[in-house]
Amino acid sequence: MDKDKFFTWLVVKQHNAPNSIRNARLRYDILFKWLGRRRLNAKNAEKFIFYLRQKKVYTGRKRNQYQELRNSSLNSYVRVINLIDIFERENGHDYNLMRHISYFPKEAVVPVIFTFEELQALLNTWVPYVAHPTLFPNATPETMNRNMKLLLWTIIATGCRFEEGAQLTRERVHLGINGGDVLFTKTKNGDDRQVPIPPTLAEALREHLKDHKPVDFCFQSAAGHKICEQIFNKDLKIRADQAGLTKRAHAHAFRHSYIMEHIRRGTDVITIAHLVGHKDLTTTMNYTKYNWDDLLRGAENHPFFSMTLPPEKILDKIQDSIDKWPIKNDRRFSRTVTRKDNKILVEVSINEGV
Repeated sequence: MDKDKFFTWLVVKQHNAPNSIRNARLRYDILFKWLGRRRLNAKNAEKFIFYLRQKKVYTGRKRNQYQELRNSSLNSYVRVINLIDIFERENGHDYNLMRHISYFPKEAVVPVIFTFEELQALLNTWVPYVAHPTLFPNATPETMNRNMKLLLWTIIATGCRFEEGAQLTRERVHLGINGGDVLFTKTKNGDDRQVPIPPTLAEALREHLKDHKPVDFCFQSAAGHKICEQIFNKDLKIRADQAGLTKRAHAHAFRHSYIMEHIRRGTDVITIAHLVGHKDLTTTMNYTKYNWDDLLRGAENHPFFSMTLPPEKILDKIQDSIDKWPIKNDRRFSRTVTRKDNKILVEVSINEGV
């Protein structure tokens, strides 16, 4: 098949975003490398997906672990095969490539959540980049670390998707005296999104961007281009190893962490959805089931759990429940709660005439 025509069709007819095109190219090349001299037909498409299902991938330098491809990764290959099938059919060749294969069921994966201390540890690490003065005269170890760190910091502080942060240009960063904001464009849902940034990040960006032109990428690779996700994730793995973290560090984990931190601190769901660019509130609400504090409090109510807790903690839980009584803000009642010598004394009375 004609590769150039296929990817032109993806852009012009299917309206695929640049990141989707880039991922499709990677899958396309792996598929045809595996095919070699074999023809792409329904039977070989089935064999290719079976090969991927049996394949194990390396998950870390120091962890020395291998795992099977997740269903989401397998589906990305199925999607490319399906697109090739549609493209060929529109050009008069019906190969029915999907005859023996279908999309794998979506897996319910618990998102990786980083604590504030873990995020700080990642930001405080130093990656020993090697300078290449001949190939990249402007890319010193210092500049590369600064670019990677500031991109990581921006993703952590705004909850943006990796691609939104990577394609951020100087003209989209608005810096004021006490902070600023960034404008994310070409987002996944097609809407531009303006997100505030903390003053400390704004100050670091002001120094970093002082020589950037309006159309320059804020965070650049050694060659002066936009940083790609594969390079960024490699950098993250090194930072995580140096920081002694065992959680799987990848770009999207910081979006999960941003949302969960807001949920823990009581930010309303509509505000969170606006900050991260969720069109459907259900997407944001899905994160509430991963609120560990709520899950732990619920688990502690079971007698097999509560019987193992220190008595003082049971009193804490009782006092918390008292604070949630519906009379707390009701002027018709007076309530006094006193805790002394491992006792909780509660007095409730009705206010006459109210």
